[in-house]
Amino acid sequence: MKLRILTLIICANLLISCEDNSYKFKYDESAAKKDSVQIPDPNAVNGESDVNENDYSNCVFDTNSCQFTTEAILKFDPQLDVSYSNKLKQATAVLSNGDTLWLHIGGCNHFTYLAKLSSSIPFTDTLALTEKAKWLAQTFFEGSGFDLKYSECIDNGWYEKGVSTKKKSTYKRYHINNPDTSQTNMSYDGFSFEKMGNRVIIEIGGSVN
Repeated sequence: MKLRILTLIICANLLISCEDNSYKFKYDESAAKKDSVQIPDPNAVNGESDVNENDYSNCVFDTNSCQFTTEAILKFDPQLDVSYSNKLKQATAVLSNGDTLWLHIGGCNHFTYLAKLSSSIPFTDTLALTEKAKWLAQTFFEGSGFDLKYSECIDNGWYEKGVSTKKKSTYKRYHINNPDTSQTNMSYDGFSFEKMGNRVIIEIGGSVN
């Protein structure tokens, strides 16, 4: 009960921080640039955003990425220190096991869910990496539909290894083969694993159009 009350208090303070741009939970733009894994703008066309940064009046979705993203992390663990980069539209947090999480939830014309995790799981352990990718979707995409569908597709083996121009020895990408064709407004980007030194970057995401 106490934990639930604490979570509600943190979320209330978070909403105020996002609205007045004070970022009281933690905000360090220089650190975000140095340590982040940059998440592309989901509304970008040929590398340039199709949305004026000061004009969101014609957006299809609520653009409060700061609130959506940080709330998802703090719901998982209210004790985490979360830093949010307004420029990169992503939140960063070091989890209790030492893994680093980068998360983006939000968008203007496309509402995107994208999570990246720096993990100590060996690059050769594809099964464990796949389970961790599923965990990311279940934990941080909760209530979006992507959490349940990614779990279903991975559990049933509805995915296949894709072709990439990156080195096979350091990169693996998997596409989702979703047999349910009724959800035409949801795009599944699949998941990937990339070896970076002695760590592996796990990425999983999708968007609502």
